[in-house]
Amino acid sequence: VWDFTPGSVICLSGIIGGNIALKLGTNCIGLMFILIACTIVLSMVMFVLFNFLRIPSMVTGLGVLMMYETLSALLFNGGGVAIRGDISILGRSPYIFIVFIVGGLIIWTLNNKTKFGYNVRALGYGTAIAQNIGVNLTKTRFFSFLLEGVMLGLASTVSLSMTGNAAATLNMATTSMGFDAIMGVFIGQYLAKYCDITIGIALGAFTMKMLGSGLWPVVHAAAGRNRSVPAAVHRHFAEPERCL
Repeated sequence: VWDFTPGSVICLSGIIGGNIALKLGTNCIGLMFILIACTIVLSMVMFVLFNFLRIPSMVTGLGVLMMYETLSALLFNGGGVAIRGDISILGRSPYIFIVFIVGGLIIWTLNNKTKFGYNVRALGYGTAIAQNIGVNLTKTRFFSFLLEGVMLGLASTVSLSMTGNAAATLNMATTSMGFDAIMGVFIGQYLAKYCDITIGIALGAFTMKMLGSGLWPVVHAAAGRNRSVPAAVHRHFAEPERCL
């Protein structure tokens, strides 16, 4: 499943959930649960359109992404949201690391200790074969998108708490976050030969973030105005089977 919506879900949920939390006067825990509820609803929209309308995931994902970005500019008069004070404490150390560890433990447990994790891996190796051995495709997809909603809720909480604001985003600017997540999974699947896939995906996500945050300025500085150099580097890292 090619899902490019994570960035738009985080952006829109931050705007909706942040404004609701401010109106309710809740604390950081209340903010987190409100954002998780928002991201679950937004993820379920993607699940319904993809699973029941049988539209290819890439087409569905891009359509939902543009819809969510448009909503982020329309809701609350396009003003976004800004939070300050103790409500944003989950974006600071050491609480941000606690959120990261708890999220990692949830993923590791579900992936390695539950029937759901084995069903997901079975579908990854082949949908037809998995269904023939009794894996319920719709049920597994439902719980996958539900889990995605929970994890994106945590990501939205951290993002909103760290930056202190969530603003409208247009022109598919949130696509990069979805691309980074997909590439992180590809890298993690390769690293699964040497470590648990949960750790591998975390390392893959860190690698993509490192490339986006640290490598591009170095490459641009070295290449000057020659944009072909950054493009070549990007193509190389966009094909993990070549660089790993």
